[in-house]
Order: sequence, then C-alpha cells, then structure tokens
Amino acid sequence: SFRLHKNLNPCPVLLDHYTEKAFSEKGRNSYLKTIQALSNALIGGLTGRHNTDANAVKAVLDRAGINAVGERALSDYLKAAKNIED
Repeated sequence: SFRLHKNLNPCPVLLDHYTEKAFSEKGRNSYLKTIQALSNALIGGLTGRHNTDANAVKAVLDRAGINAVGERALSDYLKAAKNIED
C-alpha cells in the first residue's frame, strides 16, 4: 500500500503506507505506470487529460462500490505517470 506525499518537487513522492519510507524512483515509476495502465483498461482508453481521466476512473470505481483513491490523488498519479520517460 502506498500514499502520495506532496512536497515542493513537482513530481509526487510515493511513500510506503506502513514504513513511511519513500519508494525508489524505479519503484515509484512502476507504481505510477501500473496505475496508468489499470486506469486505461478500466475506462477503455485515456484522453491524456489527467483530471478528465481521473473523474472517469473514479466514477467507475464508485459505481462498483470501491473507494480506493480520491479524484485529486488519482489525477496527480496520472499526471506524474504521463511525465515518466520510458
């Protein structure tokens, strides 16, 4: 489990929920790319507009009764994933 920690750096820092230690950059990128891929699959394609995509994903999750993440956090995750260079 992980959570987003805001700092002055424009990229979000993912912290392990249990240890409060930051993930390595490689681990962080893997989580973000996984969130992006699952979001893409869930809504049948991303628009590239992280707020719009986050709202669509959140709506699907809400209809399924899943309250896993807030729209703002998901939007931040998708935005950060989009900025990762492969």
